[in-house]
Amino acid sequence: VLCVPLVLGQRLDGVQRTVGALYVDCTVPSRALGAPHLELLQQIAAHAAIGLENAGMFGKAEQETQQVLRLKDNIGKLFAVGQSLNSTLILEDLLVSVVDHVVDISRAQRGFVMLLEGLDPATRKLVYKVGRDARKRAIPEPQFQYSTTIASKVLEEKHSVVMTDMIGGDLSRSMVEMELRS
Repeated sequence: VLCVPLVLGQRLDGVQRTVGALYVDCTVPSRALGAPHLELLQQIAAHAAIGLENAGMFGKAEQETQQVLRLKDNIGKLFAVGQSLNSTLILEDLLVSVVDHVVDISRAQRGFVMLLEGLDPATRKLVYKVGRDARKRAIPEPQFQYSTTIASKVLEEKHSVVMTDMIGGDLSRSMVEMELRS
């Protein structure tokens, strides 16, 4: 049996990290493995480590390139949103544009704008204004459903909310009934 560690990091940052091993064995006595095989296996492990480092650097560069492209795309979308939102003074058109852009950028299935109506803080309530789906179709008010718990929490605390764990999280009845996914 011969086993040699795969050690990375020597070329890049000088910090050695063992990430695996090369292992060979042989049950045939006439082909017994010895010191010459160990040297060869160590050389192969060194080359394999270089290959692993190169592949890791390439993978990281690919991820970073994709992230830069996503950021560039988002900047372009934000610029388009700014242009679109500044192109109208008609409230309905503005709200439709806002929802369409938000649904597009977030890749959501649907989106809504609700505005508070009423002057008295005790009686003010959220009122449906615009609903749109990912295909930029209007969602009529009778089909409008949302989590009142989340909306109330956002209004009371004046902080955004992201629900990432819809299975094990703190779910309201409306969220369960609507089968919301995050």
